[in-house]
Amino acid sequence: MQLSYLSEPSVLYNLQYRYSQDMIYTKAGPVLVAVNPFKKVALYGNEYIKAYKNKTMDSPHVYAIADSALREMKRDEVNQSIIIR
Repeated sequence: MQLSYLSEPSVLYNLQYRYSQDMIYTKAGPVLVAVNPFKKVALYGNEYIKAYKNKTMDSPHVYAIADSALREMKRDEVNQSIIIR
């Protein structure tokens, strides 16, 4: 979902909508926003790792961030950082 207007209400609505659909990851530019679902969600495992590595999935996910950092580190030969807060 692409936001036409970047405002606090539109961002919060988008996060709430995605959360209600069990989409706990949202990408905002280079930032990945993760919302704790307080339940088990089927978003992890070897099939997800392979899908992000093979580029068959394009949705926001922590695996995509890790894959991107690893690819850029190898390509540019420069250290990468992932900040978790």
